[in-house]
Amino acid sequence: MTCGYTLLKELHEHQVIFEDLEEKTKYLEEGMRRVFEKFKLKVCINRVGSMLSFHFNSVKVACFDDACAADANYFKKVFHGMLKRGVYLAPSAFEALFISRSHTKELLDKTLLHSKKPFKKLKHE
Repeated sequence: MTCGYTLLKELHEHQVIFEDLEEKTKYLEEGMRRVFEKFKLKVCINRVGSMLSFHFNSVKVACFDDACAADANYFKKVFHGMLKRGVYLAPSAFEALFISRSHTKELLDKTLLHSKKPFKKLKHE
């Protein structure tokens, strides 16, 4: 109980942690939007705080049925394309990405750089 309380107290006293996570997640979201636009992909991006999700061939995902209507097979191809390049996304179209304090701008830039490659390959399939 003491550890949990101490953690919550530290988080409350250091709000900059949440601001940092928000900034990093927004940075990744905006970068991914540019990638998706470049490849003319129809995608819904949901983001809350440090959580982010992508749903392909969908305009809006607000509930489980919406998520089921998105293209999970395309997500799977993107996931494996990123994995081959050393970028680990959430392994399911029904999961969210979580940005942490250990994610640096350099790591996020690497993610954005490598995110273009699977889409180039998928466009030719």
